[in-house]
Amino acid sequence: MNRTVGFVDRGELAAVATTLGIAHPTGYPTLTLLGHLVTRLAPVPPVIALNALAALLTALGLAALAWLYDAILARVAPALATPARAACAALAALIIGCGAIWWQQANGFEVHALQALLLPLAALAGGAWLIEGGARRAALAGLTLGFAFTNHGTTIHLLPAFAALALLGGDRLRRLAELPAAIAGGIAGLTPLLYLPLRAAQHPRFSWSEPTTWGRFWHHVSAAEFRGWMFADGGTWVHQARAIAHLLPGDLAYAGLLVAALGLWRLLAAERRIGLAVALSFASCVVFAAGYGIRDVDAYLITAAAALGACAAAGLAWLAGRRVALAFSAGLLIVGANLALHWRACDESDLTMVADLTRAQLGALPPRTLLLADQWDYMTSASYYLQAVEGLRPDVVVVSTALLREPWYARELARRAPGTVAPVRPQLEAFLAAARDYEEGRPYDKAKIRDAWNAFTGALVASALLRGPVYVTTGATLPGLERYVRVPEGLAHRVAPDSSYRPEPFVPFAVRPWRGRADAYVATAAWIIAEARVERARWESGHGHAEREASLLRDALRYDPEIDPRRVPPLPLDGNQLVAQSAATFAGIRTVLAALPSGSTTKEPGAATERRVLSTARER
Repeated sequence: MNRTVGFVDRGELAAVATTLGIAHPTGYPTLTLLGHLVTRLAPVPPVIALNALAALLTALGLAALAWLYDAILARVAPALATPARAACAALAALIIGCGAIWWQQANGFEVHALQALLLPLAALAGGAWLIEGGARRAALAGLTLGFAFTNHGTTIHLLPAFAALALLGGDRLRRLAELPAAIAGGIAGLTPLLYLPLRAAQHPRFSWSEPTTWGRFWHHVSAAEFRGWMFADGGTWVHQARAIAHLLPGDLAYAGLLVAALGLWRLLAAERRIGLAVALSFASCVVFAAGYGIRDVDAYLITAAAALGACAAAGLAWLAGRRVALAFSAGLLIVGANLALHWRACDESDLTMVADLTRAQLGALPPRTLLLADQWDYMTSASYYLQAVEGLRPDVVVVSTALLREPWYARELARRAPGTVAPVRPQLEAFLAAARDYEEGRPYDKAKIRDAWNAFTGALVASALLRGPVYVTTGATLPGLERYVRVPEGLAHRVAPDSSYRPEPFVPFAVRPWRGRADAYVATAAWIIAEARVERARWESGHGHAEREASLLRDALRYDPEIDPRRVPPLPLDGNQLVAQSAATFAGIRTVLAALPSGSTTKEPGAATERRVLSTARER
């Protein structure tokens, strides 16, 4: 497992769990409460305790998978001896557990680690009720399903499976009579959601959406903020489908697909409704993941991986019915092949790049800086934990330019940095008033909100510059910034009134590259550092300090992840483009360095240096 914060949401979720806050939609109250309890009890730093919790939950999820597969085999292979049946179920669970999709959930604190446990438990309880009946089983099925929904919305992929079990089996009237018990259990299972408005009313440090009203609560738990990423365009389907078509077969070590195909045939032949339930849950998961425009789509394939495991278990059971040794040998070979295929990719014990990058980014800033950032996956999320829990640079106010568009975030900023917001309080109040209907889910005036927001953010930047330094990360934009010059310093740009020169202490950043990973996140994190060094080299040379150019470019090469884009498999969304961009940038730096005189100095203007690096990158 990772020993610190990782990419994407891990920093935010760790900070929220440690401080009892509210995470991004859908809030994840169950994970937050469980994580907070662990941080209180474990005698280790919170991030270590939380990452260990993720490993434990994912491992327990494999035990639940084996239990689920054994229950399925009891129905479809009743003649198989109990020890052989249990062994087939355990081997199928191990096959899935040694695949990248499941295994990577164990590496760091994320919501999908708990989902890996709740998903098979909900499937077990729901299947037991729909097949065997009973009011108690109905209540337990509703309870586990509702509880799973409080953790993650992908629980919905179980509903098509439950529908198949309910509609294709007998005793429909009995199940209908037991439905009230299931509904009552489901309502009880949803009670952790009450944490969100109750905690939000106390104004914690992290309070995404501030769900204190019904409108904001529903907006949050229904993930309305992310609906625009779902089924948005055909290009998303193409990229995601290519990545999924690579990920899922790899999770069975490819050869395991034959066993899974055999198992699906046996499921449909022996117990058609169970076979259809497995197939429908798989299809629901894959269709949703293919239409969801995110880069970390692998975590959304847990249900599909579990369904493949059920098929593999049935296939191994069929082989065991002919010859037990054959089934065990096939299962162990697939497990071993999966270990060999995924061990290195799933080993994050040496991943410090995210924490290193965040410390380098904040550590290079002057005291009392306002940092406008757009690097959620690589720095901003990690800064939540490192600042709020570990006390890193509390004087730096980090503002997400993307989240600043949300009224709740503006209110949160006013609470945590009152000195920054106080001078623009009238503009803030005008923005919040304009956005009130939007927050409550009522019809709203987009132009009115936009104009109020532009006035607020423009005043915020102007006011901050009067009191102290303002920096922006590469690509961050806000209304009003276009009036200023961006001076590259450290891993960000200083917002300045003019282009006058200011020296930058040359101290190589203490960022440890994460080499050997064909990963878009690793490639982009390295590109962030390299791009900052290239821009500073251009600035130095353009101001008559050409002797600094070579040292800055050589420093940039220290962070090269050494990824060959030609050997990178299909990645979700724009992953392959990001890897190619990073590799081309480092190749361009090498080309420029090779052209410099042996004395490592050049009289070429800085703009030409930048053009050569970018030109070489584009050509490659």
